[in-house]
Amino acid sequence: MALTIMIADDHPAVLYGLRRLLENAPRSRFVIADAVEGGQALLRSLRGRDCDLALVDWYMPPERGPSGRELLARLRTTFPQTTLVVMTASQQPAVLAASLAAGATGLYDKRECSSQLPRILYQAAQGRLCVSPSLEIVLERHYLTRYHWGQENHQALTPREREVMRLIAAGYTGRETAAQLKRSEKTISRQRRSALDKLGLNPDSVPTLAPG
Repeated sequence: MALTIMIADDHPAVLYGLRRLLENAPRSRFVIADAVEGGQALLRSLRGRDCDLALVDWYMPPERGPSGRELLARLRTTFPQTTLVVMTASQQPAVLAASLAAGATGLYDKRECSSQLPRILYQAAQGRLCVSPSLEIVLERHYLTRYHWGQENHQALTPREREVMRLIAAGYTGRETAAQLKRSEKTISRQRRSALDKLGLNPDSVPTLAPG
């Protein structure tokens, strides 16, 4: 059965290349419904259409409408029947996790071999999480298990754990964090471990609280 797909990217050359790739892929069953250059155009084009997939660039200029988390949230709410696949050149774990948390079923690395894209789209359309191998490595390095990919667990942290994680991200050492928060270094270390467990983060993937 053919899969109807919408593509959104702010670079016309990328849109042209993606269209050609998908239309000419071996045993291709993709029907390109439209290829647009921004979030607002995508939302407008989807109205009144039955579309299986939306392949969306994570970042597009704000003057062309919403992008990133905001665009995915609107797509998920307004067109819940459309499967979302995000393409990005970023290897920031926060960007990848935000894409999945916002409802993407697939992640495609724009720097990777284009032959990966049809596989990602097909699997995502079947409701199976599919991620480019290079991005999968980033997520596996950053999170303890696949279960934690895209899980927004920050609300599970206590206020004190949030304070510790904020200072870790800012580059504070264990001693400096303890001094800032007026707690012992042992307490700070324990709160860090607890926060990492709740967030499902690999301790080796976040800054270490050096003694100072």
